[in-house]
Amino acid sequence: MFLSGNAPSSEAGETKLKETLNNGSAAKKFEDMIIAQGADPEKAKVLCDKNADVWSVLPKAKFITPIKSQKTGYVNAIQSRDCAECSLKLGAGRQAFTDPINYAVGLEICVDIGCEIKEGDPWIKVHHDCDVIPDAIKSKLMKSIDIQPTRPKNILATRVSEVI
Repeated sequence: MFLSGNAPSSEAGETKLKETLNNGSAAKKFEDMIIAQGADPEKAKVLCDKNADVWSVLPKAKFITPIKSQKTGYVNAIQSRDCAECSLKLGAGRQAFTDPINYAVGLEICVDIGCEIKEGDPWIKVHHDCDVIPDAIKSKLMKSIDIQPTRPKNILATRVSEVI
């Protein structure tokens, strides 16, 4: 926010970001955005309400498969682009406007940056309709999480993961 000129300092920018995430205005803006893209307003409201049951308006995949951590430590990073590419391959997105979207499939991230995780704990759940997740997708997801022996510093504590 500071670098874009929307806050007088980086501290003030961080305070403003936290306020926006915690007071619900970020979720409301997201709700407005998905409605503008054609989502049903009632469904959008449920999807953006942190206390609502999103599965009451979303289709469910045939299978849910957890991907487990291969190490013990702290979540340092998650490669979001790699996760998005895996979701796309499962059918959750499209490369061309004419490609169909399977709204039941996707990824459910079960950890936050800075969380402690043990080897064997699920860190992400793959919602899929194929009988078996292709090895290439499973392998890419297993490489998409960075686990370090110490907790990362300067983690912005927000409601983002709760809302999403």
